[in-house]
Amino acid sequence: MSELKQIDGFVEKVFFCSPTFSAGKLATDKGLVSFAGKVFAEQGKHLTLKGRWTRHDKYGWQFKVVDVGGSTELDPKGLAHFLACHPDIKGIGPVKAQLIADTFGTDFGDVLTNEPERIAEAGMVSMETVDHLREVWKKHADHVGTLTWLSSFGLTHHQCKTLMEIHGNNVRELLEKDPYQLIEKVEGMGFKRVDAVAQAMGIQKRHEGRIRAGLKDCVKSALAQGHTWTDAGDLIHDANELLAMDELDSKDVITSALKKSLQNKEFTTFPKGKRLLVSKPSIHEMETELAEIFNDHGTNELVEDADYLRTDVCDIAPTLEPEQAEAVVSALINRISLISGGAGSGKTFTINVLVKMIKDLGRTVALTAPTGKASQRMTEMIGLPAKTIHRLLEYDGVEFRVGPDNPIYADWVIVDEVSMVDVALAWRLFQAIDLDRTSVVLVGDHNQLEPVGPGNLLRDLIHAKSFPKVILKTCKRQAGLLRENSLAILDGKVPPTPESNDSDELHPWYVIGGFPDSAKCRDYLEKLYREVLSERFGFDLAADVQVASPTHKGPLGTREINIALQRLVHQKCHGQTIPKVPENRRPPIYKWDKVIMTKNNYDLDVMNGTIGSVLQDNPEYIIDFEGKEVTLARNSPILSDIELAYCLTIHKLQGSETKCVIVICHKKHAFQLNRNLLYTGVTRAKQVAFILGDAYGIDQAAKKQTTHVRRTHLSLMVS
Repeated sequence: MSELKQIDGFVEKVFFCSPTFSAGKLATDKGLVSFAGKVFAEQGKHLTLKGRWTRHDKYGWQFKVVDVGGSTELDPKGLAHFLACHPDIKGIGPVKAQLIADTFGTDFGDVLTNEPERIAEAGMVSMETVDHLREVWKKHADHVGTLTWLSSFGLTHHQCKTLMEIHGNNVRELLEKDPYQLIEKVEGMGFKRVDAVAQAMGIQKRHEGRIRAGLKDCVKSALAQGHTWTDAGDLIHDANELLAMDELDSKDVITSALKKSLQNKEFTTFPKGKRLLVSKPSIHEMETELAEIFNDHGTNELVEDADYLRTDVCDIAPTLEPEQAEAVVSALINRISLISGGAGSGKTFTINVLVKMIKDLGRTVALTAPTGKASQRMTEMIGLPAKTIHRLLEYDGVEFRVGPDNPIYADWVIVDEVSMVDVALAWRLFQAIDLDRTSVVLVGDHNQLEPVGPGNLLRDLIHAKSFPKVILKTCKRQAGLLRENSLAILDGKVPPTPESNDSDELHPWYVIGGFPDSAKCRDYLEKLYREVLSERFGFDLAADVQVASPTHKGPLGTREINIALQRLVHQKCHGQTIPKVPENRRPPIYKWDKVIMTKNNYDLDVMNGTIGSVLQDNPEYIIDFEGKEVTLARNSPILSDIELAYCLTIHKLQGSETKCVIVICHKKHAFQLNRNLLYTGVTRAKQVAFILGDAYGIDQAAKKQTTHVRRTHLSLMVS
């Protein structure tokens, strides 16, 4: 391939311009030159272009741009970061990289090419290392200046590479103009991190891109808390706090930026009395459409006289309580209906009767739930196959094959664990249901945690006055002590461990709150694993026992507990001593480990939240994810999405059940603890629940009702 040429001049005319490709004419000292390629061109702008002369069939001779000149100057700080962090450069750590950068600075490239022995001497590395470095450097020669410039702001090699793939060497100019583009273009780059990069670049605090990015971050923060809108006044206040401009007119500047963002349709507004509510457009559209669906179909009775149905229900299932029978009838006569109830209130029995009646009518039913665990449990309890909502909609990671033009083929759709369903998933589901022929029954427990994503569908519909719903309030006697005690938490009480004259008697409920010291609390948890759970209860420590914590961080968070239990289980169950995990390092995965997939992987057909068991770890990994064996190379990037699962957050456990659950409830987690969280944790147990912590933490969890009320459009729009 011919050597790169260089031309220099001013952009005379632009035919097409985007961040990644432009075409136009450049006024050079030799006349007008047509150019096209990887450059961001604006009329009147000075450019130094690198490329090759080509002849286009339509446009004739033109300069094909492959690089932008003026960006090859090396930044010493970026050079040091590049040498130390690039995954292809071996044998040069941070200290040696800094020595090399300090010694050669902007002359590094020339010295590496012509006098490589000087690099070896200054960096105290072998010539073999320098020879390898030369190969890597040559590979990146066209854009090494831009890469090192990006590296100077602490971006990882992957982030630098992503930006280069999107923009080429134009990235420097684009980011100098508005670095806040990084937030939307590079995964893992939040406002605060990009703001630090921008400040290092000398971007002013009043920069319009910064203010609009700050507003977006505040709206994003509200969505992360489950809200679907925020008050405009609160948004301006929060943005003012975040941006910290420390100027008298800062709120006026933010207000002006908000108006411009609204004009650009970055946000949408929704009037409520004298207030103006601000939302992300897509979320607002989804909630509006859902509200229209629930208002139009929520009171649509399919039969005029339901008395005969009530008689049939009582004949088929005479043991149904009146409220359960009413729930079945409501599901049969309304196009959309809701059934909610706490642990042991008979939801499963009620749904079984409903399904039997649907089948007796010769009609079809589709069973679904938001997670794999919940759908699996639904299959086990009802005896018919259930699918996750994503599988029901035939989502392949790119598109939903089931939708408005190809709706779900069933007379009834029954959705379990609706408390976990956020706005986006609910909207997607109802888009795929033809409500002229298909009825929907929403089932859940409004006492459990809200969905992780924005919205509060179950509670919003419960609070809607005219929406057809039945709340099952009675705990059935056959539900047992475990369910009774779980429900007591909703009244602010945590019943103690049952008294017994027999010290060896095993109970379904244990409250152990004598550990104000978090280290001693974890010691006791390990004692349960070493001496009690398998010896006295006969539980398989991996398959039958699940520890649940409110948080990932701290000595009683999932990360630390997982590391401790991994070592203990391997030693106790497999006689294997595994190395200690260095501080702040991710624990390796070994054979026999209990793991969880943390992202949906449609290529493997393994979804987020699926628990797995490692069958083999060498020469490759083989993991059994609930009956589906997956083989992964030891360097597979998918392994970064797989984590230890001896301890999980209570949010992650929602929708699943296991024989024994140990809920960590400690004052260290006082900020996260509340009644719904504790209730959700203990109701994951099928046979035995342990509440382990300190008296203060347990007491506060029971007393603290969830004060976080989600702000949703649906709550305002559904009648």
